[in-house]
Amino acid sequence: GLIRQIDSQIDPHQRTPLMIAAAEKNAWFDQLLEQGAGVLHCDSAGWTVLHHAVAKNNATAAQRTIDHAGKMGLDVAAFVDCESKHQETAYELAWKALKAAEEHYEDAKWDAEGDEVKLASRRRQMDKAQELCDALLSNGASDISARRNRRCRRIACYSVRLPVALLQTVVACLALLCVSPSLNEIPI
Repeated sequence: GLIRQIDSQIDPHQRTPLMIAAAEKNAWFDQLLEQGAGVLHCDSAGWTVLHHAVAKNNATAAQRTIDHAGKMGLDVAAFVDCESKHQETAYELAWKALKAAEEHYEDAKWDAEGDEVKLASRRRQMDKAQELCDALLSNGASDISARRNRRCRRIACYSVRLPVALLQTVVACLALLCVSPSLNEIPI
């Protein structure tokens, strides 16, 4: 009853209330999760609740989502490595946020004005992004280099299949030519 209503209330981007609460760091997040709101739903971009929490650097919601997935009996590593429609995992979003936070921290550190409050804020953002990356990795997320290697292997497999298939066709045609001296006798 109630859970179906919670999960069915979606916005134009097909986000559930749990996704919105995770992204907005809303107090309703824990209550929705406790009431059994679905963590497996995907929005129109293929993002799960975990993607939304990570995109907003919400480490608490991300960890609670992962813990909830484990309690549901899901394969946590597979859940954490779930790809969006654009082949982005939550870890990749966290890693990009970490790199951006590191860059902003370095910029603030060398700023001529030397605003200590701004520097401390940038440092907190960087630490939080690092915490999120660490949490995802400790829960089975594949790191960036491993994912890139898998993608390269997949691409290599696809690019090898075409020439092999083409070669097999050429060999089959040549075999037919050897058996049938006339092109008119080749069965098509």
